[in-house]
Amino acid sequence: MAEDVLVKVDKFMFPIDFVVMDIEEDDDVPLILGRPFMKTARMMIDIDDG
Repeated sequence: MAEDVLVKVDKFMFPIDFVVMDIEEDDDVPLILGRPFMKTARMMIDIDDG
């Protein structure tokens, strides 16, 4: 686990924690990443268009 990694977005710096998982491949249980994951997790991202 990497803790408090600084990620710069425009002029802002955010401390982010990353978790790296070492798992066996299983074709019966797909790993969902990206937009499909956000929809499954009911994630909402509120971004001001400015």
